[in-house]
Amino acid sequence: MKRTLYFCLFCFCFALFGRVPSEAQTSFPMLGATSPVGIKRGTTGIVTVNATGNGGASLTGAYRALFAGKGVTAEVLPPEKPIVIDPKKPWELPVISSIKLKVTVSPDAEMGLREFRIATARAGVSTPGQLFISDEDELTEVEPNDTSEKAQSLPVPCAVSGRIEKNEDVDFYTFKAEAGQEIVFSVLCARLQDKVHDLQEHCDPLLVLRDENGVELGRNDDFYRADPAFSHKFEKAGQYTLQLRDVNYKGNTAWVYRLSVWNRPWVLAASPGAIKAGSSNDLTLSGWNLGGAKTAKLTVPSDTLPGVHLFSLTVNGVSTNPIPLFISDATILQTASPMSFPGGVCLRQTGETRENRLALRMKKGEVLSFEVVAQRIGSTIDAELRLKNAKGEIVASADDTFGKDPGFNFTCPEEQDYSLEVRDISGVGGERREYALFAQSSRPDFTVRCDPNRALIAPGNRTCLFVQIERKNGFDGEVTAQLDGLPPGVTASPVTIPANMTTGTFILTAEAGAKIEATLANVMANATIKGSDGKPFTVSHRATPIEEIYMPGGGRGRWEADTLAVGVTEPNDLSVSVDKPTVSLKPGEEVKIEVTIVRREDFKKAVPLDVRVQHFEVFCNPLPPGISIVETTIPEGQNKGTITLKADANAAPIKNLVLPIMGFVSINFVMKTWFVAPVTLTVEKK
Repeated sequence: MKRTLYFCLFCFCFALFGRVPSEAQTSFPMLGATSPVGIKRGTTGIVTVNATGNGGASLTGAYRALFAGKGVTAEVLPPEKPIVIDPKKPWELPVISSIKLKVTVSPDAEMGLREFRIATARAGVSTPGQLFISDEDELTEVEPNDTSEKAQSLPVPCAVSGRIEKNEDVDFYTFKAEAGQEIVFSVLCARLQDKVHDLQEHCDPLLVLRDENGVELGRNDDFYRADPAFSHKFEKAGQYTLQLRDVNYKGNTAWVYRLSVWNRPWVLAASPGAIKAGSSNDLTLSGWNLGGAKTAKLTVPSDTLPGVHLFSLTVNGVSTNPIPLFISDATILQTASPMSFPGGVCLRQTGETRENRLALRMKKGEVLSFEVVAQRIGSTIDAELRLKNAKGEIVASADDTFGKDPGFNFTCPEEQDYSLEVRDISGVGGERREYALFAQSSRPDFTVRCDPNRALIAPGNRTCLFVQIERKNGFDGEVTAQLDGLPPGVTASPVTIPANMTTGTFILTAEAGAKIEATLANVMANATIKGSDGKPFTVSHRATPIEEIYMPGGGRGRWEADTLAVGVTEPNDLSVSVDKPTVSLKPGEEVKIEVTIVRREDFKKAVPLDVRVQHFEVFCNPLPPGISIVETTIPEGQNKGTITLKADANAAPIKNLVLPIMGFVSINFVMKTWFVAPVTLTVEKK
């Protein structure tokens, strides 16, 4: 019902206002397809990046590409035609919907998907793009190849980047195979589309293998989520054909893919799937084309941070495809009955059973955290975690806690024997059924995110980013955060999130002389927490940047990104100031703040004022408990408005909390940019 209401509101606003914003509104660039999708290590290649999205289809003035991680650099090539700007209307820039990058990848660059941003002078940094780093030859689709007679010839091994660009588009490729040769075919397509800002429908690719007589030898639809993959051992030498299309014969110019034709070892699963940092391990392998190899060695550097990382193994003297493994700072066992803690155990669901049980004994008052890592390392199991007491009663359970992986905390009411059950509720089966189960004493902790994942700011102006925390395991203290890696001339106010709040605000200020520049920044959050022994310890976490996604039906979705980017730009649409930069309230009082905006010459549109980020629901709310606001909108062409802060009768005291008074520029029905004036709020005691 709620979703239907959102869709009706979206349709009404579409009809009333249209989807294309005023030319005067400056949108952050929104990236769509990258072609080719992959580039080989140790090479330099040309990559085309296309803009897309609802309101952000221009890369005019692009000057830099910022890649996550090490080993990848890029030069933005100049446009084919010079940009001509009318001196009487300098704010009206021609639309450039695609640019070319000259990308150089070092021989030792980490393989796998690499997130990047494009920086532009007018609109700042873009939404994320993605490029796959490989060690195989990377080719591009050559049209026309829409029939078997026109199939594009491929060497083995290689990868080819193409596009399912229109309805009923079918791409054909041909290759030679030797008798007894095993070849792995894998497609990366649907998984590229999670971070595309405005893609209302995603591709569901289907891959089919045929011999020279058209006889089907193999096909696959969904292997890596919606992306296909399979292996085939050829009985005789000959010419063979691959057919790639959307399962529903649909198409879209943003539906790019990378088809890998691989005659080397392909690992589907490695056990253990979780490894302690600093350890050396013999991994047991399952997969395709392993040539009889059953194990591979892997040493993980001791400074590897906990979490999921990609590793390429060495099998029979050659490197494999990158596989995800979970790195932990806990001791990890291969068998455990009874289970010991703190620690972890790596297990596998067999074909005969969809459930594993582990015994453990807990003491009265003991608080433990239990967590399963499965789909995060590529396992196909959809795990449910249950804890049963000595009577066989379920005393705690969880399903989808960390994505599709479960986890929960449990306080033992009395000393007794318990059993942990990990059940696969998917019934999918297959080889990729490894998982890790962790049990450890619950210590106070927190998680942290940064919303959104980019900021644009002109010299002399201000904007803000929001830090959101979730306290865990009884932690009830304050958290501090700092924003590092900012462009020269940009500063960020320190953030302290009080014990009774979950959101803090970085106020970003660009000095008047700041140069146009962009960087990948980083948020670290810290807290000093008292342990069970009474001794304090420090916890630090890197914030996960949150990417905005324009959802079908007009909602604001959020997806975890790898990068946080900040760009100094040409003059923004507006700047904001207030008549009361410092406000003091007593419970039951209210104060009206006059807000003044200074518009760029071309910007005339209405400007909503708020302290929160909301669209159908509130996503970021830096107001302390007991404080509410009355927001307003500055009408089109006007420059003044008000925001009222109210303290209810039970408002808790707080001192010198910085709040952002935001003036919003609507990019489309969902997305906004904002510019701020800080107000320092104090709530006095009754």
